[in-house]
Amino acid sequence: MRLVNAQGTVRGVVLRLGVTPLPLQKVYAVPDNDARNLVLSDFEPYLSSLKPLPIWVGWRKSPDKERPGKVKKPPHSPLDGSSIGATSKWPIDSDQARKWAAEHPGQRYSDHWLPFADAWPGILHHRLEGPGLVIRKEDGLVGVDFDDCVSNGVIDPNVIFWLKNYFGNTYAEFSPSGTGVHVLGRGKICKSLMKTPLPKSSGVTVEVYDCDRFFTFSGRPVPL
Repeated sequence: MRLVNAQGTVRGVVLRLGVTPLPLQKVYAVPDNDARNLVLSDFEPYLSSLKPLPIWVGWRKSPDKERPGKVKKPPHSPLDGSSIGATSKWPIDSDQARKWAAEHPGQRYSDHWLPFADAWPGILHHRLEGPGLVIRKEDGLVGVDFDDCVSNGVIDPNVIFWLKNYFGNTYAEFSPSGTGVHVLGRGKICKSLMKTPLPKSSGVTVEVYDCDRFFTFSGRPVPL
């Protein structure tokens, strides 16, 4: 695998990513756009380096109160189906977090992150929407999230430019909703980038993280 060196600027924030592509080669479509219809072996081409890591959870749709008509996809525990977080500790100022802590004495969210082989049966049992993974600093993973960049199956041209020039040999997949694109690889960033408008694009935003975030996993690669 060659090292992909990516550098771009978004609103004055310089992104420098040396992203080592994951060995993710096979291309296929998710039946009925529902990850629960897949079996463990279907994900094997994508998981050779990630499946042993205790980073896998499930996710479930919920209404986004801040964005009417949109849905959130928060992480859920594959152990009991409860809503969890992508940091090892819960935010103490959250009523939901305090309730979770009371129901799970002595536990942290990270106790509910599992290797893929252990998480997958729980995702199916609790009828979660599909698998997702937690981005942890110690794993050296970098996740890039292009949101609202796909319309009628067509990816925004500027996002295509980024994918081909900055992440041309790195795994990129469509988000579960089909309206976004996620990029996943190993590397380093100078700093995390919160949701920011992508220059030269209409309505597209980009986020970049190397820790304390959760990414859904659809298994639907972007054909470039």
